[in-house]
Amino acid sequence: MSSFAIALCLVATWAPRAPLAALPHMLPVAVQDSPPADPAAAPGPLVPGELPPDTSPEARELWQRFRANQRLPDAIEGPVRTFDVEFGLRLRRANQSNDLDARVLYRAAGALVRFSPVGQSEVGRSQKGFWLKEDDEVQWLAGREYATDRTQVEEALKLASAFTRLSDPSRLRIARLSLSKRSPTNLPRLPGSANPRDLVWLELLSPDFELGARQQPGRPNAPTLDRVHIGLEAETLVPRVVEVKPLEPPPLPPPATDPAAEPVQGPVLQTIYLLEDSKPLSGLRVPHRMFVFERRATDNRAPGLSEQASAEVFLRRGALNVDLPPERFEP
Repeated sequence: MSSFAIALCLVATWAPRAPLAALPHMLPVAVQDSPPADPAAAPGPLVPGELPPDTSPEARELWQRFRANQRLPDAIEGPVRTFDVEFGLRLRRANQSNDLDARVLYRAAGALVRFSPVGQSEVGRSQKGFWLKEDDEVQWLAGREYATDRTQVEEALKLASAFTRLSDPSRLRIARLSLSKRSPTNLPRLPGSANPRDLVWLELLSPDFELGARQQPGRPNAPTLDRVHIGLEAETLVPRVVEVKPLEPPPLPPPATDPAAEPVQGPVLQTIYLLEDSKPLSGLRVPHRMFVFERRATDNRAPGLSEQASAEVFLRRGALNVDLPPERFEP
């Protein structure tokens, strides 16, 4: 596998995608319990940014304040549908790290992506299929022999989709929303002096991060909702933490029969985004630095051991909802 493929595989930690806010003195003394795990009562079609009718007045007010803070007067209309951005990426696996810069084009309609790392092969997904381009040579990634390469392109799509969710979480599709009494347990250390207990927490059910459904492609009836916790700075209304868990934990892989074989990675049980340096981009307050932690069922981390982010993402420059016709994604 090429060095780019290895790097892109690590980008998988960015996998699909949300945040919110309010002032602590405006919160009621009595806070709702977390929403029940049963998604059966969730309404039918979910509309981005709209809350369920049974949302409490306190949670609804907090959400409205968050939305007002996230979107500036010159904000783009509607949800993020396309973007053209440049990222700096620091990717870690085991004791190795890899730094790269990449330009990423993304179009939500059709799930099209163009991932162009500096000095490495370019990959993408167009309306015709998956492709890899090195210099002037194009390889269409069709057939069983290119299954691994297609997976890498799919990881780039997950990265792009997650960025759209974190750029404007106020446009998430929400099946349940409530205030949360406490922060999630076992979070990594937050940058600076931030403390999870000082944040205002919201809990919601949403299909937009795709964490549970993505890991069970062979199960057509797999749960499509994830449980999402969003931690907000109480005074600034800026999201600092987004934690995503499948509503129903995916099944574990069967144990390896060959002792010499590489260990099988278990399903992802928790993805955590630590967000920093929120600044305007196309009229939205977008985090320009993100630390991504991905925890699997097969992880075996010693208690007390410092945990490093599997990916750090630095937003260099870019624009949202730019004109990107499907032809821009052809190799």
